[in-house]
Amino acid sequence: MKKIIFLISFVLMLSSVSFADMNKQEASSIFDRANTAYQQGNYTEAIDQYESILAGGLESGPVYYNLGNSYFRKGRAGKAILNYERARELTPRDRDLNFNYKHAKKQILSEAGSSGFIQKLVASHTSFYSISEMVVCVTTLFLLAGALILFSLYLKWPMRLVINIGIVLDILLIIHIGGLVIKSQDMNNAAIILETTAAKFEPREDSTTHYKLEEGAKAKIVKTEGDWVKIKRPDGKLGWVFKQALEPI
Repeated sequence: MKKIIFLISFVLMLSSVSFADMNKQEASSIFDRANTAYQQGNYTEAIDQYESILAGGLESGPVYYNLGNSYFRKGRAGKAILNYERARELTPRDRDLNFNYKHAKKQILSEAGSSGFIQKLVASHTSFYSISEMVVCVTTLFLLAGALILFSLYLKWPMRLVINIGIVLDILLIIHIGGLVIKSQDMNNAAIILETTAAKFEPREDSTTHYKLEEGAKAKIVKTEGDWVKIKRPDGKLGWVFKQALEPI
């Protein structure tokens, strides 16, 4: 049943996406072949097929999710987390996706400490929506606020009612605008470390190692210099790594 629902969601997604180099029928056929390869344990073939869909001009949650699963089965957890991150931006409330994403991170990342209540609350809010959904929410709330003013003037609503509704809309606007800003900053120039690597003080191979980055860790790309990329960890520490050691989300 899950497979049928998944295929239906993929077909519905195809109906609203335009392809640069392949038509919908071809993409569906490749998707089916990739799923078959995955079920047979041929993860290399599945990866090639899923990536050919992406190369053909399609980005979708189901493709990134299955691609992440294939990489995880191949033992490439960094690439798995990278594709789970991309899938989460398109289908943020997919339960199977979020379960596999958290499972993959637990397998390879040793996260020190625990987040506070406020941090968990903010993370829960920002992960519930994609950026495009947040933009829609903010736009809708602004339109509702404008409609409230117009209707209150035209229908002569009681001032207390207008103020109460306005307060609710203002609170929702603050929450969603704040979430949009936080999520945009988090996604801006974000990258995933594809393999455990050393971050150097300077962009030279003989430079002193500043710290280690675990496979699957998230970092910010600050700038690129030749074959080196200057990155920033979530805690603010800077360092230089080889370009091939990471990939933008």
